[in-house]
Amino acid sequence: MKTSLLITIALSLLLVGCSQERVVDVIQERNDGLFYVGNEEKPFTGQGSAYWDAEKTKKKAEANYKNGKRHGLRTGWYENGQKKFEWNHKNGESHGLETGWYENGQKEYEWNWKDGKRVEKLCCD
Repeated sequence: MKTSLLITIALSLLLVGCSQERVVDVIQERNDGLFYVGNEEKPFTGQGSAYWDAEKTKKKAEANYKNGKRHGLRTGWYENGQKKFEWNHKNGESHGLETGWYENGQKEYEWNWKDGKRVEKLCCD
């Protein structure tokens, strides 16, 4: 299983070529707090995705990374396809709007972040 996963990643990387931005479905956070693809030594830049199913038809989460840190929008979904959260990051820190929803689609919370600190509750109980 692990070998076939690594082969899939390698083939995906070959298809992408040498572009700086990549889309992958297997990244991992290491002890240094940065995210990497497989055994690569260079921190990951691009978009990472996770799926609820092996066929990769039901997306679980998606996040953007720059130099191994979350940077930009991060989105999660419930298994039924309903959006679970949207969360913005800047250089690895929570920054901007974070919104969460219940599985039935009703908004659960909304927060504003600045430089990794929650600064304002914008709505909901």
